[in-house]
Amino acid sequence: MCSSDLLARHLLGLGHRRIAVLTGRPGVSTSFDRLEGVRLAHAEVGLPFDEGLVQFGAYTAETGASGYEMAQVALALDPRPTALFAANNFVAFGALRAVAEAGLRIPDDLSFVTFDGLPADWVADPFLTVVTQPAYEIGRRAMGLLLERLGDAGSAEP
Repeated sequence: MCSSDLLARHLLGLGHRRIAVLTGRPGVSTSFDRLEGVRLAHAEVGLPFDEGLVQFGAYTAETGASGYEMAQVALALDPRPTALFAANNFVAFGALRAVAEAGLRIPDDLSFVTFDGLPADWVADPFLTVVTQPAYEIGRRAMGLLLERLGDAGSAEP
């Protein structure tokens, strides 16, 4: 089970059936993996996933512009999604702006989950369900694997 599967299962467990996924570009592995997790969670509980609820954009820090735009499109759907699944914190930042501008409140009007956490100065309210990733530990392990492989490559005979 992956983190996106857990987040989607959480939303499904709350009764949400219209979960909009705001993710990165289609060719990016994390975009694919997080969307697949949402699809898997739906399949595991025997519910269809509405592909029309997926919005592709960019994982950018530019004031969350892509997340803002994706959330605006998702919130304009009829019927409106009951939950938003933001694939990273930059997307979430922009999406939260769009939610606020639409006059919606989390969790009263809409549930919201995301990855990577949000700095406290970005958002004090509402409380969000977030999967944080141990970036330092991931980097440390990746470097260890790289050095191990380089060491193996250096000892190989031609």
